[in-house]
Amino acid sequence: METLGNILLIIVSICTFVSYFPQILKCLITKQGEDLSIWSWILWVLSSLAYTLYAVLCTNTVMLIIETSLELAFCLTILICAIVFRDKRKIKTITICGSLKFEEDMIKIAGELETKENTCVLQCIYGLKNLTDDEKKKLAELHYKKIDISDAIYVVNIGGYIGESTKLEIEYAQKHKKEIIYHERDKRR
Repeated sequence: METLGNILLIIVSICTFVSYFPQILKCLITKQGEDLSIWSWILWVLSSLAYTLYAVLCTNTVMLIIETSLELAFCLTILICAIVFRDKRKIKTITICGSLKFEEDMIKIAGELETKENTCVLQCIYGLKNLTDDEKKKLAELHYKKIDISDAIYVVNIGGYIGESTKLEIEYAQKHKKEIIYHERDKRR
């Protein structure tokens, strides 16, 4: 009878691993926890904790202790993912990138992003004329710093146009694992 019990506990352990592991993997890869119910996972953690304590305190069955501990660890991991990766209506910081020939459009787009999309927009300095080479270089350096502190860049690619400077900014953002958002999504280059 003990052998049958151990076989059944091994089957339960395998099923536990197979059922929880993909959810844990998904959370760790996507870093998103919005679709997980925190309250449900809190109840599952408490249930698993109680079951583990029962196994430790009331039985001498090593396999049951292992299985309940494994389930508790998985439930706790998913709960932590659900909490850590929750969006919490985070305000996204975005740097506007695009040709200054779209200056007026970029100002309008930045306003719309901030008022309608829950974002904080870091913009170029507009309207400056007759800049020295040193001033242009300094502004370019600062623009890359804006990308560094942003969650994403927003590429203004009206008519599909992306200039050389903007291409370099996109490459920089990709290298630093920033999200790239295109104004005209189906006209990327």
